[in-house]
Amino acid sequence: MIFPREYRLAAYRRLKDYVDIIMPSFGDLQGSLRSAKILMTSEEYVAGSLATSVFVFIASFFLIFFLLVFFGFMISMLMFLTAVIGAFIMGIIFFMFFYFYPTYRINERKQSIDGDLPYAITHMATIAGTGIPPDKVFELMSKFDEYKEISRECKDIVRNTQIFGYNINTALKKVAMKCPSKKFSDVLWGVVSIIRSGGVIRDYLNEEAKIMLEEHRRIERDYIETLSMLSEIYTTMFVAAPILFIVMLAIMSIIGGLNLPIGGKALLELTIYLVIPAMSVLFILLLDSSKPKEVV
Repeated sequence: MIFPREYRLAAYRRLKDYVDIIMPSFGDLQGSLRSAKILMTSEEYVAGSLATSVFVFIASFFLIFFLLVFFGFMISMLMFLTAVIGAFIMGIIFFMFFYFYPTYRINERKQSIDGDLPYAITHMATIAGTGIPPDKVFELMSKFDEYKEISRECKDIVRNTQIFGYNINTALKKVAMKCPSKKFSDVLWGVVSIIRSGGVIRDYLNEEAKIMLEEHRRIERDYIETLSMLSEIYTTMFVAAPILFIVMLAIMSIIGGLNLPIGGKALLELTIYLVIPAMSVLFILLLDSSKPKEVV
């Protein structure tokens, strides 16, 4: 839970008027919170975000002010304004974090569901092949925590049928409408259609599993080829090239052919301790960004 219940309720009581003013800028926040599995009302979430941002502003102001005093700056209006501006920026940063956090959680859940979906659908098809009712299929799937977010979606289906008293079709529709993964949502809508038409769920799930597994294998093959290409680039640019540059730099420093504003030793240390690590970090970020969402 991102905000404790007592904290967000107290924040809403104190900041209700301000919350009502800024609520329209959040759009369909309640739907995003449901899809992100953040269990609170949109008003409570905005109130908690606003209160936390105010606390960050106050704490940042005093922290910046005392740091400026500690480092010997004279107390003046300029220093006061600097602390206010710095604290305001920190408050805005925290508020923007809370603004985008539901979207981040939705994307995170979508990635988890899409990554596990081919294997979960195969498992569901096997369970459905035993001839048990559809609601029992999802009840059993809800108990397999290794499927993470898919299990949570199945728990919602079970809750809709066993606690709220919906029939299986209505329960599936309600979960499908707020599921962050379009693929899993399409599967749920497909199950609804199969139940209505009296078809065999096992056959439908097996067919969906085959399609998804084939697509998953294709994505993994493409990713492996990308990794192979990136490994060659890394070997050339981050292993061979730095070694060659360091050797050439050392030779030129010895024979006196290096005419630079900084000395050869300083340039060598800069390359080894700053340039190469920085380039390696950038390459890691590139590697992570090239990873398909379906590969978990």
